[in-house]
Amino acid sequence: MRQKLRCIMLVDDDRLTNFLNNIIIDKAGISEHVERCHSVMSALNYLSSVLNKEVNCPLPDLIFLDMQIPEKSGWKFIEHYRLIKSDFEKQPIIIMLSSVADSNDVLMASHLEEVAAFYIKPLTPKILNTILKNYNTQISGRAKN
Repeated sequence: MRQKLRCIMLVDDDRLTNFLNNIIIDKAGISEHVERCHSVMSALNYLSSVLNKEVNCPLPDLIFLDMQIPEKSGWKFIEHYRLIKSDFEKQPIIIMLSSVADSNDVLMASHLEEVAAFYIKPLTPKILNTILKNYNTQISGRAKN
């Protein structure tokens, strides 16, 4: 059996999508904690709070990032993340999700070193298993001992 990750972060303005993704992750039994953020700013604030030790929560090992978020998009998250990523002991694996298969977005995501993969919503158990399989080496180094 695979060891559990300390934290998975869901960043999506759609609360129902976050709720359903949380259920899929819980059923897979792969994470001790799931942090649901409904905006890019709340996700960045969470990361800053953890990095600054203002809260006793784990940094995410895996981030599912919606691209189409009002106010600040997934692209803006990546811009801000670049400013703080050197503060991470281990870089989280960032998976971009989108409800639209825009070839320009897929191409842009493929050129970002911070983005491990791009998937079309919804997150399914099959997609989650594929991610865990494809990034097993990186993920296993982050699992809770």
